[in-house]
Amino acid sequence: MKKYEFVSIKPISKGGVIGELTEHRQIISDYASKGYTFITAIPVETNASGYPRKFDLVFEIESD
Repeated sequence: MKKYEFVSIKPISKGGVIGELTEHRQIISDYASKGYTFITAIPVETNASGYPRKFDLVFEIESD
């Protein structure tokens, strides 16, 4: 059976509609060191123009 973990992250605003993701690499590395596999990033919140404002990182691991 597989177990899933979800971690929410938000891009850091750089003004206007431009944002920067900086923490995702460390989060993915941390979960990988625990045996998880990174599956995908799902945009879960957008602004009025459709730009993502929040993502869920999805991780998977085999469990008993």
